[in-house]
Amino acid sequence: MAVIKVAILEDHRGIIDSYEQRLGTDPGIEIVGTAAFGEALEPLLRQHEVDVLLLDLELKCSAENNNPYPVLYTIPRLFERHPNLKILVISGHSRRTFVKAAMGAGAIGYILKDDWGAFENLATIVKLA
Repeated sequence: MAVIKVAILEDHRGIIDSYEQRLGTDPGIEIVGTAAFGEALEPLLRQHEVDVLLLDLELKCSAENNNPYPVLYTIPRLFERHPNLKILVISGHSRRTFVKAAMGAGAIGYILKDDWGAFENLATIVKLA
């Protein structure tokens, strides 16, 4: 069985650490890279073969640019360059409009950051993606 290569775009170090802890012990999953700002996403995807992207819905463009990174606009463009990429949005926003927009943009799933069950089963969710 092939190892699933995961990249993480998340702007909180503690959350990245949690993902790494949950996924890092599974021999079927390899975290190939992490980034904290939207501008680092494309270089990350060019540098590493990525099967699944864990994508925060709300983060800054860069350390110098505090504007919100246009995640919902970016998702369809990612598929143009990386057609086999699977995207799991992980967000603190539970409003139906955010979920529908992310899924409509092409995300394969939407996980709420306060969903304890999802985090306990994050490796399984990544494998199902």
